[in-house]
Amino acid sequence: ASGIAMQEVLENGKASSRLNIKNFIVPRLMSLRECAFINGISFDRLDEIEAFNHELESINYIPKGITVRIPV
Repeated sequence: ASGIAMQEVLENGKASSRLNIKNFIVPRLMSLRECAFINGISFDRLDEIEAFNHELESINYIPKGITVRIPV
């Protein structure tokens, strides 16, 4: 029984540690800050969002149609 309980604890911990990422398609020329705001993400997480989107040429001018990854 304790082995089963330990397995459940490990599986629950593993599931809770996974990041949930949402793909957001930019509807118009926007900044990464605007993308965060529209998706309900606070500005203090902007560094985290930048890390998920390191391939962007500019965080201030993201063209329409680009997919941005937003943590939820």
